[in-house]
Amino acid sequence: MFSILKQQTSILSLILFLSYNLSYGICADNENITSTTVIPEKQQNDIPVRNLTIKVKDTDLCTKCSCYESAKVLDCSYKNLTDWFTKDELDAMINDDDDYTFETINLEGNLLKEIQEFPSLKNLKILNFHKNQIENITNGAFTKLFNLKYLSYNLLDTKTLDPDVFRGRYNPHLFEPMKNLTHLNLAGNKLHSLKPDLFIHFPRIEILNLSSNSFDHIDDLSNQAISSLGYVTEMDLSNMGLSQLPTYLFNHHKNDLKILLLNNNKFEKIPSDAIGKAINLETLYLNDNPFLQFDKENKFPILPNLKELHISNCQNLLSIGSESLSGLQSLTELFITNNSKLKTIHPNALAHFKFNSTELGYPPLKNLSLNNNNIEILPRTLLAVENWHNIEEIDLRNNSWICTCKNDFLLNTLVFQLRKRTPNLLTNVNCHQPEEFYGVPIKNFNIKNGFKINCNDDEDDTNGSNYGAITGILIGIIIVIPLAFILFIIYKRGCFGLISNPNDPAKFSRAFYSRTNNSEEFIIFTI
Repeated sequence: MFSILKQQTSILSLILFLSYNLSYGICADNENITSTTVIPEKQQNDIPVRNLTIKVKDTDLCTKCSCYESAKVLDCSYKNLTDWFTKDELDAMINDDDDYTFETINLEGNLLKEIQEFPSLKNLKILNFHKNQIENITNGAFTKLFNLKYLSYNLLDTKTLDPDVFRGRYNPHLFEPMKNLTHLNLAGNKLHSLKPDLFIHFPRIEILNLSSNSFDHIDDLSNQAISSLGYVTEMDLSNMGLSQLPTYLFNHHKNDLKILLLNNNKFEKIPSDAIGKAINLETLYLNDNPFLQFDKENKFPILPNLKELHISNCQNLLSIGSESLSGLQSLTELFITNNSKLKTIHPNALAHFKFNSTELGYPPLKNLSLNNNNIEILPRTLLAVENWHNIEEIDLRNNSWICTCKNDFLLNTLVFQLRKRTPNLLTNVNCHQPEEFYGVPIKNFNIKNGFKINCNDDEDDTNGSNYGAITGILIGIIIVIPLAFILFIIYKRGCFGLISNPNDPAKFSRAFYSRTNNSEEFIIFTI
């Protein structure tokens, strides 16, 4: 009996306790009373206190910047900001998980001089500090940005970077890497070299931009740093004052590197040894370099997967020689534009011998852009007949086209295809020679009441088959062989008595006789 009464008493006590707490909670809500934890006075200063009621809309963050709720973007670009975020603004970014969960913070084009440590912004993926006046970055500034994928900034004067700037969160054994960061943009800094362990906290970098830094050359330490990135698919080394590349720069990227930019450097020779290691390269930019010519001594390496090549704004480039592009068997887009001195492209520039064959092969070009050069003749054998038929876009504008039978293929064959497929690209495709055709549009050839050149009996066509050379050889055969035969006969016959042959049998038999002189004949006559 006593045990039953004890159980009933315990149950009653529990019900009373729950009822009391429930009523207290309701009253607290009605009276806006917030329950807090009591902290000893001497410990209160050691614990950071955050005001959990602050929301982004309660700060001036969206006044001095632009907040885009649907896009989850905080755009503070070009606002002339000089100061870092306030504590309330940072707290608001953390606590406002309803309306403003920013995935992008853009601070480009301001006057910030320091990057301080960010709080834990679990949704932040893109962070841009480009075009500021950054002088200092706090070590571990990005440690709590666990999901950051894109980081871009440039420094004012720093010539090297400290790897600890990029360290991840700490565990008892080591700093964890920023494993989600895939895009690092360090363009426009004043870097001269890289520490070999600079990217130790970035094991998954896929896009690396080092353009517009004053390297002049990539030293061994920088080579080690770049080579340590094993997953890079795109690399920009433009505008770095480079004239050559280390042979093994891309050795660790050979299976992953797809896009390489080497624009606006000092290359006179193609860095074939280095580029040739990137066997899966698909796109290559070599614009704005001081190349003089491409030929058998300065040719592209075999890049079996290269599909897109850019060689533009090379103001010293004069010619593209035989077999110089023969290693690019998968090329589908070729951009050779705005090279003011480029005059000739060899008929066999793109040709290669097929595997185990003497037959020539050509890349399956779909886009050929040759505009704004100084080219005079478009060789017929630059591509095979079927390749010309399959090409989708050809841009030949603003060149110095010769309108004679030297350009028979362009004037009498290709012009029909151009008029049909891309008539808009025939504007400014005009004749420059001869004088009587100067300024005449190519599209006006081979149309009713237009211009036409009959190349059957006219000037020799030099597109691929050098008829002039063949004619010279035939003339030589016709003249030289008969002339040699005649001289041989004359020699054998003593040149009709004018030239003596000492081995002539007739002369040997006549050696026993001598012609009488006039006096002897006179004596015989008188007798």
